[in-house]
This record gives sequence, structure tokens and C-alpha cells, in this order.
Amino acid sequence: MGETVTQATGFIDIGTDVDSTTLDLGSTGTGTFDVRADYAITEESLSYTGTDFSLATALFTDQTLSDDDLANTVTLLNGVLSFTDEAVTTDLTAWGANNYIGSGRVTLNGASTTLATAEEQALSVLSIADGNSDDADLNADYGIVILDIVYGNDGESTSIDELVNLFSVVGVFGLDGAGNVALSEGSSFVSGLGIADGFVGFSTDLPATTGTYTVSPTGAVDLVIDGESNYGFTDIEGDLFTLGDPASRMYGVKLGTGNTNTDLSNLVWDLQGVVIESSNASLNASTYSGLSAFFNDTGTLLTLSGTVNKAVAAFSGTALPTVTTGTETFSIESNTVTVAANGHLSPITFADSGLELEGFVTANGGLLLRIVNMETVTSGSTPAGLQVGETLYPVADAPFTDNDPLTDDTPQVCDEPASAGACAVPLRDIAEGESLALVTDAGQILIGTWSEGGSGGAATTTPITADVRTDSAPSLDTIEAGTTVNITQGVLFGIPLGAL
Repeated sequence: MGETVTQATGFIDIGTDVDSTTLDLGSTGTGTFDVRADYAITEESLSYTGTDFSLATALFTDQTLSDDDLANTVTLLNGVLSFTDEAVTTDLTAWGANNYIGSGRVTLNGASTTLATAEEQALSVLSIADGNSDDADLNADYGIVILDIVYGNDGESTSIDELVNLFSVVGVFGLDGAGNVALSEGSSFVSGLGIADGFVGFSTDLPATTGTYTVSPTGAVDLVIDGESNYGFTDIEGDLFTLGDPASRMYGVKLGTGNTNTDLSNLVWDLQGVVIESSNASLNASTYSGLSAFFNDTGTLLTLSGTVNKAVAAFSGTALPTVTTGTETFSIESNTVTVAANGHLSPITFADSGLELEGFVTANGGLLLRIVNMETVTSGSTPAGLQVGETLYPVADAPFTDNDPLTDDTPQVCDEPASAGACAVPLRDIAEGESLALVTDAGQILIGTWSEGGSGGAATTTPITADVRTDSAPSLDTIEAGTTVNITQGVLFGIPLGAL
């Protein structure tokens, strides 16, 4: 019997118009936001039939909010914007003068409903508009981070039955203030994982070198790349634009000029975002709220610090996934980081880790980052082989192997003594604990006990992110038994907290 389980990764972005006479945007104030936006409520589910998972029918509900349909009273105190007349699940923190970012999902008069706490993983953006925007509001180079999440097979791979597909991009878009876009500096990771197989890849290709955009008086944005429209909104000053659809989000942040590593010295940011961790064993999600990033006194080393909560849905062959909560603690310093004049940070890597950050220091002092972490975890086990004293000769190595990885080289024995040089009964594989004597090709005599191996050793974690970048990652066409592949991709905003 098929059943459906909701795997939550909620995204709701909020576009607004603000009457500046009713809201003081200083460090404190109270006022009213008049919300004029389209809200999309989406649900992606996995169906379990007893033998496998598959994509269930997606739920999509679109709701248009007309002028003056919702008036929301807010209080701004110490840089945190709080709604006072709505069922709010998150505080929104000032990210510059014209935008507010929050880890969680704001609910507005029934336009959306709140999922259970463990499943709620979302990033909300509130941007100020004045009703007088046009193409000239977006007139700069913008750092771009895109995150796509598709549950179920997306049709790109016909031989792999994916449960989760992730795609993330870092790039630079030059918007000229007159409706034209130039694309450059592409950096894309893509992954798709099922229970038994998957794929990962990296590319510097861009879908096109140019595009167009239109900004309406309300701040609504239509960005057209390679003939495809992406819809969203921008703020009053064009510091940030947010575009997307139910499966995708694109964030563009205005870049500055003349950045150096010294400018980053001792600066601290609070991180908020949406991060998806897919594997062949579970599906996890987190906002990374509680994590901070700070540079050292030369601005060349970045430290991640803090503890984050995660929604964890472990796969099972006998039961539907249930969403529980887990934690992860960070205290890790990066390898050397460089920053380009426009604020584009070099890929930020960490020793002995698959963790990688790439993105931008923005013109308003915030951060926009893509986070990636790719690794394989091999369960601790001892291979089968001949135990001779303290030395184990694994079945996959000499003297047993014939260098054919598809051949089972387990020795075979007779149940009865051989007669006239031939086995009296059909040969069988040697069993656990049986004695074996053999002579190697080098003439060495080995006498020992056969072991079938077993679990109990320490698991081995191998980072593969750098290998994916260089197209040298292991093939995941088949994920070997005892191996878990973990693929993490996400987007993070850094809210500036000042200097250490």
C-alpha cells in the first residue's frame, strides 16, 4: 500500500511596498507594511510502496494579494523587524537598510500555514519598495547565488533513479540600468542521489553570455536568460533582488569595488539560509541559524563557529521516513582566502574536509555564500581473507586476486578428500573458521584460518568536493554496499555584526 510523507523544505519570499511616512527605518520604530505580492504554497512529497521511494503528486497553491489586502504592523528594535499582528514564526534581521532576512517562514493572514517545527526549514526575505522603481534601480554588478531543489527524478538522467536533485550556481551578472545583462564567472555544482546510485558534477559553463531584465514600478523583476523568464522583486535601492519558482531561488546582491583582504579584518557575520543535505541514507535540511563566520586580523582566514539544528529524515526499507531533529557543531578554520576587487571571494576550503564556501562580500557589507559539502562514508569493516597469525591477506589482494574486480576470488575446497587428483564432490567456497594452506606464486607457504570479515571498525570519511571540481570524483553509478554518499548544497546570507 502506498503512503505519502511530506519532506519539508519551505520557501516563501515576501515582496512589499512601504509607506515611508508610517515606518521609521532607524534603529527603533513602529509602522505598517502594506503587502502587495504573490505567494506560492508548495509541497513536495515522497511515496513509499514497500520496496522503493518515488515522487508523489506535488501540491501547488498560488495566492495573489491585492493592494491593501493585508496591513501588517511591525516593530523595528535593534535591527530586528518583528510583526506584531500576525502569527510569525521568525524574526527578520536587518540586512542593510532596505532588506530583512530571517531563518523561518512568516505567515500572513492565512496566506500560508506553518509546518511542524522540525520540518520548517525556510529563508524569508522582506524588501522595501517605493512604487517608483524602474530598470535604473538595478545598475551595477551583482553577485549571484542560485539554489534549485527537485525531489524525485528530474528526467536529466535516464539511468539513475534519484530521490533528490540539487543544483547550485555562483556567478556575476552585470545589469546596466537599461535592461541588459552580461553573465560571467560561472561556478556550478549538480548532484542527484538515489538509494543505490547517483551522480555529481561541476561546470563553469553559463546558460548564456547575455540576457535582459525589466523592473516594474512596484519593484517586480522579470529577468530573461536564454529565453527563460525568472520572476521576483527588488528593493528600493537595488541592493538585493530575489527571483524564483517553487523549486528554485536566485539571489543577486549589489557588489562594490576596491575590496581587499584587509577590509575583512576581524569582521563577524551571523549566517542564515537554507541548506539541503541529501544522501542515499537520509534527507536533511537546516537553516544554519546559530552559525557565525569571522575573519582573522589579516582577513585571510575564515572561521565557522556555532551549533545548528537539522531536520533529519532517515530512509528505511520497512517504514516511512519520520522527521526528527539533530545538531551539528562547527569550529573550523579555512585555508587561505582571497577576495577580488568586486568582493567575489575565492572558493573557501577547509583542510581534511569537503566543506566549501563561495560567494561575495556585498556593497552593503553583508555576505552571500553558496555552501557545498560532498563526501563518502565507508562503514568500518574487516574484509574477508586468510588470517595468518596477525596478518590478514584480503580476498581482494594477492595471492587470491586475478585483477578482475568482478570476479569472486574466494578459495574453494572439497568436502571430501580428492580421489585421483580430482574433487569427489563439487567444489564449494571456503567457510568462516576453516583452515587453509596454499602456496603463493612467489613460493611462500601460507597456513591460516579463513575469515569472512565483519563490521565494528571505525568508519572512513572521504571528502570529494575538490575531486568533483576537477572532474576526478568517483563514479556513483552504483553506490557500494556499506558506503553512504552525502551531498550538501545551500545558500547562506551573512548579516554583519561588526568587528571582533
